[in-house]
Amino acid sequence: TVLVADPEKALVDYYYLVARGLRKPLDKERLRIKDLKRHQITTYARLFKNKKLLSLLADLFPPEL
Repeated sequence: TVLVADPEKALVDYYYLVARGLRKPLDKERLRIKDLKRHQITTYARLFKNKKLLSLLADLFPPEL
């Protein structure tokens, strides 16, 4: 059996490694995040209980109007 993460979970997992200093941030211009579910990303990120992770992910998205 092979488990595959949805795109939102994959993004959160990667940025968790960035928050821990184990990876470099991805280039925002190359990410296709417009189709991702922001609410789902926030839900996954809160499970890590890591303020730096939440901050990094918040910087990826423009403020909602």
